[in-house]
Order: sequence, then structure tokens, then C-alpha cells
Amino acid sequence: MNCARKPGRRFSRAVIITVILVFAGGGLRPQNENDADDTNGVDRSGTVVVTGERRETRLEDTTTRTEVITREDIEQQGSRNAAEILETQPGVEIRPAIRGRQIRLQGLDPQYVLILVNGMRVVGRVDNAIDLTRFKSEEIERIEIIKGPSSALYGSDAIAGVINIITRESNKPVVAEADIQYGSGREKHFGSGNEMHANSYLALNGEDASTSFTVGWHRSDGYDLTPITDRDKLAANFGPLLPDFDLDAIIQKQGSTGPEFNDLNVGNRTRINITRDFFLLGNAQYRYLDQERVDVSPPRQVIERSNETHDFMGGLSPVYYLDNDGKLQFSYAHARFFDTLTQDLVGSEEIDQTQTQEDRLHEARLQLDYGLFDDHLVSIGADGIVEEFVSERIDEGYAYRHRVAAFLQDEWAILGDPKLTVTPGVRHEADSQFGERTTPKLAARFDPTRKLRLRASMASGYRAPSFRDLYISFQNPG
Repeated sequence: MNCARKPGRRFSRAVIITVILVFAGGGLRPQNENDADDTNGVDRSGTVVVTGERRETRLEDTTTRTEVITREDIEQQGSRNAAEILETQPGVEIRPAIRGRQIRLQGLDPQYVLILVNGMRVVGRVDNAIDLTRFKSEEIERIEIIKGPSSALYGSDAIAGVINIITRESNKPVVAEADIQYGSGREKHFGSGNEMHANSYLALNGEDASTSFTVGWHRSDGYDLTPITDRDKLAANFGPLLPDFDLDAIIQKQGSTGPEFNDLNVGNRTRINITRDFFLLGNAQYRYLDQERVDVSPPRQVIERSNETHDFMGGLSPVYYLDNDGKLQFSYAHARFFDTLTQDLVGSEEIDQTQTQEDRLHEARLQLDYGLFDDHLVSIGADGIVEEFVSERIDEGYAYRHRVAAFLQDEWAILGDPKLTVTPGVRHEADSQFGERTTPKLAARFDPTRKLRLRASMASGYRAPSFRDLYISFQNPG
């Protein structure tokens, strides 16, 4: 059956209420007044986060509950990519996907989780999921996790929550690092695919500018947990001469368990100080992936597949600090994901094919944060997003849509001691395909004592269908 999905006014909506009681910022243990939020026993004093309030806020002062995985955590874990980093977090489930590994957050599927890099949306979903192995540990400074709907600040897709990956930077004058790992297990233990992981990091920090570079190369020959033996080959040649011989059992073993791959990533993050209160932020990441594997499709098809992927993200942001804790920031980001799939049926040309898909995204944001009347910190801004999708798998080969939105948030410090803060927010978004949607948010934090924190939040979220949901034609013989 050939199914081609067409545009329509269809949304996934959610209203979620979350109440969190926090002793000592996350653990049921005493805390003195100088302690900050604590995660996994690591002191977070002085940590600045940007995701929950969509601006810089000290972790211990956030109204929205924010979990942070720091660079120190990453190095202690020895994780190789974001998937391995996140799988140790409570409420986060990492699963195998069609391409790499995907996330489920608070029991909701990956299409309801918004993935950001330095606040920029990530493109390149396959089967509605972002492959988290795309983001290597050597380029990650920290990961911020927001659980619960955040559509009031980020728009569509942020129903289960937001994962924001912050790339590396350093405030030291010079930092230089290099690391290389290689391993291959014994053949009778299936080997480890001759894996190699090599990376380097260089950061330079001056009075007027700072920059950091990351380069990584990862490769593997792949591995097979059910390899074909010489005995299997002999049985495949002579077994069909015997009655009741099961040839399919041998054919099924021809598939490879882990793909062979070469994976290159390059990244840069730069800050240029124009004046004391005005500076430019720039960042860019590029990844190249070439991987191959053998799949088995019943009844007796052996298919060789290969993927070549180019993945780019870049952004530029001028920032100007104002009086009264104010800040004016404009951001522009561009992301591009280009993938080529080649499929070769062994022994036949019946389903041989080459498919390409290209995702493009342009995102612009203007935001003003300003303090009013000593107890209000107002954030007001506007977003504009243009999305494009190019593929032979859609009827006209090209699809386009744009979104514009305005949002308003007020952090109101009602009481100082005991501390009580209420943060209402609202976002109105207009989509070129799906019309308009308004999403409200209300969060509150109450600290009755210095050892007890209570957080509660309520928000409405939604998800608009992606290009793949709407346009891609697919075969579903079942």
C-alpha cells in the first residue's frame, strides 16, 4: 500500500503539571546557605544555565527545574557521545534507532523532545528522531535538560522537554588537549571492530577575543555477533540436497550487527569583544559520516546499505548588555543536513536505489531582557524560522514552510525572605501551514527555608507535523 500524507491542521497537544520538592537542590541531605544545586554529588556553585529561562541564570536561582551535565561529569564517565552521556540520567531513556540512538524523555517519544545545540534547533530527523551519536563528547562543554512542556519559549516539539547541548569554551589563556584510543577484541569474542577514537582541542583566550577548536575522528570496521563460519558455508552449498534443510537460518546470519563507519567532526566557538558591554558570539560545527552495513530482509534478501552524511550548523549572535540587568541579543542560525542512502540487493537489481534527502533551516531571534521595579525581570522577543526539505521521496521534490512567533515572560520576585518567585509566560506562533497557536506557561518557586526548595510548573505544549509526517511516500507491505 502506498501512503502519501498531505498537509492538514493536525497538532499534538499536551497540558502537563509538574510539582518538584527539592531538599538542598536535588538531594535529601543538609545544605548550607552557600551550596548550589547538586547533581550526582558534583558541586554546581556558579554554574550558569541558559535553557530554562532562555537567558543566563545561575543554576541555583532558576525557577524552572534544570538538570546539568558538566564537562567534569563527561570526563568522569568516559562517554563517547551525547547518547552515552544522557543514558545515565533519571527520566531519560536512550534507545537504538534506525540511525544511531534516540531519546525518550519522561516516557514520551523522540518527536516530542526538542534538541538544541547552543540554543539552535537541530535538523536531520530520521524516523522522527535525532541521532544523538552525532554529537561527540570532545566537543561538549555541558548539557542542560529541561523536563516538561516548553512550547511557550521554544514553540513546536518541546512537549516532553528540551535538551540543549553547549559546545566547549575555556576562560584560560591557553588550553591544548589530544587523545587517542584504539581497541580490538579477540575474534572468538566477536572483536570490537578495530575501533579508533582520536580528538584534539585547542582554546585561546585573550582580552579582546577568545576562540576554541575541536577536531575528532572516529572509525570502526563494524562487528557481527552471528558471523558465518566455514561450516555454515559448507552447509549452504550441500544442505539443499537434504530433506527438511533450513537454508533461511544461514541466510539470516549474513547481516552485520554493527556498521562499519568513518566519522569526522570539526567545531569552533569564538567570542569577539567590541566594547565592554558589546560582543559577538559565533559558532560552527561540521560532521561527515560514511557508514556501511549488511541487512537481511525475509524471506531471503541480503541488502548492502551505505550512508554518506554531511551535517552543518552555524550561528552568529551580537549581544549588548544594558542597565538594570538588561540584555539585547539578536541571533541567526543556519543548519543543513544532507544524506545519501545507497541500497544494493545482493544477486539482483530489483530494489537497487540511491536516495537523497536534504534538510535546511534558517532561524532568527531577537530578545530583550530588562529589569523593572526591582522585582520584575521581563523577557520579550520574536522568532522567525524557515524550513526546507528536498527529497525524491516527496511528490514535487521540495517542501517549504515558515513560522513567526512572539513571546513574553516575566520573572516576578514576590518575596525576598522567604523567597517566592512566579514566572508566567506566553507565546503566540503562526505557521504557514497550520495556522496560529497560543501556548501559556506558569512556573513558581518557593524557598520556605534555606534547606528546602519547592518548584511547580504548568504549561501547554503542541507539536506540528514534520515534513516527513506530511509528505514522504513510503511502502508498507504489511
